[in-house]
Amino acid sequence: MIVTIDIGNSRIKWAGWRDGVIVARGSAVHAGGSLSDDFFHQLFAVPFASGSPDQSDSAGNMWSPSQIFAVCVADQDIRRALDLWIEQNWAVSIDYLQTQKHYKDIIHAYAEPSQHGADRWAALIAAQKMFPGAGLCVISAGTAITFDFIDKQGQHLGGYILPSFRTMHKALTADTANVISAAEVFRDDAGNNGEDNLSLPVNTNDAVNAGLHRLLRSGIRDICATGVNDRTDDAGWQIVITGGGAEEVLAYPDMPVMQHVPDLVMLGLYEVLNREDGAAG
Repeated sequence: MIVTIDIGNSRIKWAGWRDGVIVARGSAVHAGGSLSDDFFHQLFAVPFASGSPDQSDSAGNMWSPSQIFAVCVADQDIRRALDLWIEQNWAVSIDYLQTQKHYKDIIHAYAEPSQHGADRWAALIAAQKMFPGAGLCVISAGTAITFDFIDKQGQHLGGYILPSFRTMHKALTADTANVISAAEVFRDDAGNNGEDNLSLPVNTNDAVNAGLHRLLRSGIRDICATGVNDRTDDAGWQIVITGGGAEEVLAYPDMPVMQHVPDLVMLGLYEVLNREDGAAG
Protein backbone atom coordinates (compact mmCIF):
# COMPACT_ATOMS: atom_id res chain seq x y z
CA MET A 1 0.00 0.00 0.00
CA ILE A 2 1.25 3.46 -0.94
CA VAL A 3 -0.05 6.48 0.96
CA THR A 4 -0.01 10.10 -0.20
CA ILE A 5 -0.62 12.91 2.30
CA ASP A 6 -1.53 16.56 1.77
CA ILE A 7 -0.79 18.61 4.91
CA GLY A 8 -2.58 21.91 4.46
CA ASN A 9 -2.95 24.99 6.63
CA SER A 10 -6.22 23.81 8.15
CA ARG A 11 -6.68 20.17 7.14
CA ILE A 12 -4.68 16.98 6.63
CA LYS A 13 -5.84 14.65 3.86
CA TRP A 14 -4.51 11.25 2.85
CA ALA A 15 -5.14 8.62 0.20
CA GLY A 16 -4.21 4.94 0.09
CA TRP A 17 -3.29 3.53 -3.32
CA ARG A 18 -3.45 0.01 -4.75
CA ASP A 19 -2.42 -0.62 -8.37
CA GLY A 20 -2.74 3.05 -9.27
CA VAL A 21 -6.23 3.44 -7.77
CA ILE A 22 -7.24 5.20 -4.56
CA VAL A 23 -8.86 2.54 -2.35
CA ALA A 24 -9.04 4.46 0.93
CA ARG A 25 -8.94 8.02 2.12
CA GLY A 26 -9.35 10.18 5.20
CA SER A 27 -9.09 13.76 6.39
CA ALA A 28 -9.24 15.82 9.55
CA VAL A 29 -9.24 19.49 10.46
CA HIS A 30 -6.32 20.61 12.62
CA ALA A 31 -5.76 23.75 14.68
CA GLY A 32 -2.00 23.88 14.22
CA GLY A 33 0.70 23.17 16.75
CA SER A 34 1.95 19.78 17.86
CA LEU A 35 -0.85 17.27 17.25
CA SER A 36 -1.55 14.34 19.57
CA ASP A 37 -1.28 10.60 18.99
CA ASP A 38 -5.07 10.37 19.26
CA PHE A 39 -5.44 12.85 16.40
CA PHE A 40 -3.35 10.68 14.07
CA HIS A 41 -4.98 7.41 15.20
CA GLN A 42 -8.37 8.85 14.31
CA LEU A 43 -7.09 10.38 11.07
CA PHE A 44 -5.78 7.08 9.73
CA ALA A 45 -8.35 4.70 11.29
CA VAL A 46 -10.49 4.50 8.15
CA PRO A 47 -11.51 1.05 6.83
CA PHE A 48 -10.03 0.08 3.52
CA ALA A 49 -12.06 -1.09 0.57
CA SER A 50 -13.54 -4.54 0.93
CA GLY A 51 -11.01 -7.23 0.21
CA SER A 52 -7.96 -5.01 0.57
CA PRO A 53 -4.95 -6.97 1.83
CA ASP A 54 -4.01 -4.00 4.00
CA GLN A 55 -6.92 -4.15 6.43
CA SER A 56 -6.23 -4.59 10.13
CA ASP A 57 -5.25 -8.11 11.05
CA SER A 58 -7.19 -10.44 13.36
CA ALA A 59 -5.43 -8.94 16.37
CA GLY A 60 -6.69 -5.47 15.45
CA ASN A 61 -3.30 -4.08 14.49
CA MET A 62 -3.44 -1.09 12.15
CA TRP A 63 -2.59 -1.47 8.49
CA SER A 64 0.88 -0.35 7.52
CA PRO A 65 1.89 1.39 4.27
CA SER A 66 5.04 0.44 2.41
CA GLN A 67 5.74 3.98 1.18
CA ILE A 68 4.53 7.49 2.01
CA PHE A 69 4.87 10.61 -0.10
CA ALA A 70 3.60 14.00 1.10
CA VAL A 71 3.35 17.73 0.61
CA CYS A 72 3.35 20.08 3.58
CA VAL A 73 2.48 23.78 3.65
CA ALA A 74 1.57 23.78 7.35
CA ASP A 75 3.91 24.77 10.17
CA GLN A 76 6.88 22.62 11.12
CA ASP A 77 5.35 21.49 14.42
CA ILE A 78 2.65 19.62 12.52
CA ARG A 79 5.17 18.08 10.15
CA ARG A 80 7.40 16.94 13.02
CA ALA A 81 4.44 15.44 14.89
CA LEU A 82 3.34 13.50 11.81
CA ASP A 83 6.89 12.30 11.09
CA LEU A 84 7.26 11.03 14.64
CA TRP A 85 3.89 9.29 14.73
CA ILE A 86 4.47 7.50 11.42
CA GLU A 87 7.98 6.44 12.40
CA GLN A 88 6.76 5.05 15.73
CA ASN A 89 3.66 3.31 14.36
CA TRP A 90 4.68 2.25 10.86
CA ALA A 91 8.50 2.38 10.86
CA VAL A 92 8.37 4.24 7.55
CA SER A 93 9.84 7.63 6.73
CA ILE A 94 7.94 10.23 4.70
CA ASP A 95 9.34 11.53 1.43
CA TYR A 96 8.30 15.17 1.00
CA LEU A 97 7.82 16.69 -2.42
CA GLN A 98 9.75 19.90 -3.00
CA THR A 99 8.94 22.35 -5.77
CA GLN A 100 11.65 22.14 -8.43
CA LYS A 101 12.74 24.25 -11.39
CA HIS A 102 11.38 21.65 -13.77
CA TYR A 103 9.54 18.34 -13.93
CA LYS A 104 9.55 16.54 -17.27
CA ASP A 105 8.63 19.36 -19.68
CA ILE A 106 7.20 21.71 -17.03
CA ILE A 107 9.48 24.73 -16.47
CA HIS A 108 8.84 26.74 -13.32
CA ALA A 109 8.54 30.52 -13.64
CA TYR A 110 9.78 31.41 -10.15
CA ALA A 111 13.40 32.45 -9.73
CA GLU A 112 13.19 30.62 -6.39
CA PRO A 113 10.83 27.65 -6.86
CA SER A 114 10.97 26.89 -3.13
CA GLN A 115 8.67 29.90 -2.60
CA HIS A 116 5.96 28.09 -4.56
CA GLY A 117 3.90 25.69 -2.44
CA ALA A 118 4.61 22.03 -3.09
CA ASP A 119 0.87 21.33 -3.12
CA ARG A 120 0.48 23.77 -6.01
CA TRP A 121 3.40 22.10 -7.79
CA ALA A 122 1.81 18.66 -7.40
CA ALA A 123 -1.49 20.02 -8.73
CA LEU A 124 0.26 21.47 -11.80
CA ILE A 125 1.97 18.16 -12.52
CA ALA A 126 -1.31 16.23 -12.29
CA ALA A 127 -3.27 18.75 -14.36
CA GLN A 128 -0.74 18.69 -17.18
CA LYS A 129 -0.84 14.90 -17.26
CA MET A 130 -4.65 14.98 -17.42
CA PHE A 131 -4.77 17.62 -20.18
CA PRO A 132 -1.61 17.18 -22.27
CA GLY A 133 -1.02 19.86 -24.86
CA ALA A 134 -3.48 22.32 -23.31
CA GLY A 135 -2.85 25.65 -21.66
CA LEU A 136 -3.90 25.40 -18.03
CA CYS A 137 -5.22 27.54 -15.21
CA VAL A 138 -4.98 25.46 -12.04
CA ILE A 139 -6.98 26.74 -9.06
CA SER A 140 -6.57 25.40 -5.53
CA ALA A 141 -9.31 26.64 -3.23
CA GLY A 142 -8.36 26.22 0.41
CA THR A 143 -7.40 28.63 3.20
CA ALA A 144 -6.08 30.68 0.29
CA ILE A 145 -7.22 30.46 -3.33
CA THR A 146 -4.23 30.06 -5.62
CA PHE A 147 -4.08 30.35 -9.40
CA ASP A 148 -1.27 28.97 -11.54
CA PHE A 149 -1.02 29.30 -15.31
CA ILE A 150 0.97 27.04 -17.61
CA ASP A 151 1.09 27.20 -21.41
CA LYS A 152 0.74 24.24 -23.75
CA GLN A 153 4.53 23.89 -24.03
CA GLY A 154 4.79 23.35 -20.27
CA GLN A 155 6.09 26.80 -19.32
CA HIS A 156 4.75 27.92 -15.96
CA LEU A 157 3.71 31.56 -16.38
CA GLY A 158 3.10 32.51 -12.74
CA GLY A 159 -0.16 33.13 -10.94
CA TYR A 160 -2.12 34.84 -8.18
CA ILE A 161 -3.15 34.25 -4.57
CA LEU A 162 -6.45 35.40 -3.04
CA PRO A 163 -7.75 34.93 0.51
CA SER A 164 -10.68 32.55 0.78
CA PHE A 165 -14.10 33.66 1.97
CA ARG A 166 -13.43 32.22 5.43
CA THR A 167 -10.04 33.90 5.69
CA MET A 168 -11.45 37.30 4.75
CA HIS A 169 -14.43 36.82 7.03
CA LYS A 170 -12.23 35.93 9.98
CA ALA A 171 -9.97 38.93 9.42
CA LEU A 172 -12.86 41.38 9.07
CA THR A 173 -14.77 40.21 12.12
CA ALA A 174 -11.61 39.99 14.23
CA ASP A 175 -10.50 43.55 13.49
CA THR A 176 -13.85 45.35 13.36
CA ALA A 177 -15.37 45.91 16.79
CA ASN A 178 -18.93 46.56 15.63
CA VAL A 179 -19.15 43.62 13.27
CA ILE A 180 -20.72 40.61 14.94
CA SER A 181 -18.44 37.61 15.59
CA ALA A 182 -17.61 35.18 12.82
CA ALA A 183 -19.35 32.30 14.55
CA GLU A 184 -22.63 34.22 14.54
CA VAL A 185 -22.63 35.68 11.04
CA PHE A 186 -20.73 33.24 8.87
CA ARG A 187 -22.78 32.10 5.87
CA ASP A 188 -21.58 30.59 2.62
CA ASP A 189 -24.90 29.14 1.51
CA ALA A 190 -26.46 29.50 -1.94
CA GLY A 191 -28.40 32.56 -0.83
CA ASN A 192 -25.15 34.49 -0.88
CA ASN A 193 -22.91 32.79 -3.39
CA GLY A 194 -25.02 30.69 -5.72
CA GLU A 195 -27.55 33.25 -6.88
CA ASP A 196 -26.96 36.66 -8.38
CA ASN A 197 -29.29 38.42 -5.93
CA LEU A 198 -29.53 42.11 -6.81
CA SER A 199 -31.27 43.19 -3.60
CA LEU A 200 -29.11 45.20 -1.21
CA PRO A 201 -28.38 43.79 2.26
CA VAL A 202 -30.28 45.56 5.05
CA ASN A 203 -28.37 44.23 8.08
CA THR A 204 -24.73 43.86 9.10
CA ASN A 205 -24.67 40.08 8.84
CA ASP A 206 -25.86 39.99 5.25
CA ALA A 207 -23.76 43.03 4.30
CA VAL A 208 -20.57 41.27 5.43
CA ASN A 209 -21.35 37.95 3.79
CA ALA A 210 -22.74 39.30 0.53
CA GLY A 211 -19.95 41.85 0.19
CA LEU A 212 -17.20 39.29 0.65
CA HIS A 213 -18.83 36.85 -1.75
CA ARG A 214 -19.17 39.52 -4.43
CA LEU A 215 -15.55 40.54 -3.96
CA LEU A 216 -14.38 36.96 -4.29
CA ARG A 217 -16.61 36.18 -7.27
CA SER A 218 -15.37 39.25 -9.12
CA GLY A 219 -11.74 38.47 -8.33
CA ILE A 220 -11.96 34.88 -9.54
CA ARG A 221 -13.72 35.84 -12.76
CA ASP A 222 -11.22 38.63 -13.43
CA ILE A 223 -8.17 36.43 -12.85
CA CYS A 224 -9.52 33.67 -15.07
CA ALA A 225 -10.36 36.18 -17.81
CA THR A 226 -7.00 37.91 -17.58
CA GLY A 227 -5.01 34.71 -17.51
CA VAL A 228 -6.95 32.72 -20.11
CA ASN A 229 -8.99 34.94 -22.42
CA ASP A 230 -6.13 37.36 -23.10
CA ARG A 231 -3.92 34.53 -24.38
CA THR A 232 -5.68 34.09 -27.70
CA ASP A 233 -2.55 32.61 -29.23
CA ASP A 234 -2.89 29.52 -27.04
CA ALA A 235 -6.18 27.79 -27.88
CA GLY A 236 -7.66 24.99 -25.81
CA TRP A 237 -7.20 26.40 -22.31
CA GLN A 238 -8.55 24.32 -19.44
CA ILE A 239 -9.39 25.66 -16.00
CA VAL A 240 -8.92 22.95 -13.36
CA ILE A 241 -10.03 23.45 -9.77
CA THR A 242 -9.34 21.46 -6.61
CA GLY A 243 -9.39 21.98 -2.83
CA GLY A 244 -11.92 22.04 -0.02
CA GLY A 245 -13.46 25.31 -1.22
CA ALA A 246 -13.90 24.23 -4.85
CA GLU A 247 -17.63 23.55 -4.61
CA GLU A 248 -18.21 26.99 -3.11
CA VAL A 249 -16.38 28.60 -6.04
CA LEU A 250 -18.25 26.46 -8.57
CA ALA A 251 -21.57 27.60 -7.06
CA TYR A 252 -20.89 31.24 -7.92
CA PRO A 253 -22.87 32.55 -10.92
CA ASP A 254 -21.17 33.37 -14.21
CA MET A 255 -18.05 31.32 -13.51
CA PRO A 256 -16.09 30.10 -16.53
CA VAL A 257 -16.19 26.38 -17.25
CA MET A 258 -14.00 24.55 -14.73
CA GLN A 259 -12.96 20.92 -14.42
CA HIS A 260 -13.35 19.85 -10.77
CA VAL A 261 -10.69 17.30 -9.75
CA PRO A 262 -10.86 16.77 -5.96
CA ASP A 263 -7.80 14.47 -5.88
CA LEU A 264 -5.54 16.66 -8.02
CA VAL A 265 -2.77 17.04 -5.42
CA MET A 266 -2.86 13.32 -4.59
CA LEU A 267 -2.64 12.46 -8.29
CA GLY A 268 0.38 14.72 -8.68
CA LEU A 269 2.10 13.19 -5.68
CA TYR A 270 1.49 9.68 -6.98
CA GLU A 271 2.79 10.63 -10.43
CA VAL A 272 6.07 11.97 -9.02
CA LEU A 273 6.45 9.10 -6.57
CA ASN A 274 6.15 6.46 -9.27
CA ARG A 275 8.49 8.27 -11.65
CA GLU A 276 11.21 8.77 -9.05
CA ASP A 277 11.00 5.45 -7.25
CA GLY A 278 9.43 3.11 -9.77
CA ALA A 279 6.83 2.13 -7.19
CA ALA A 280 4.36 -0.52 -8.27
CA GLY A 281 1.54 0.34 -5.86
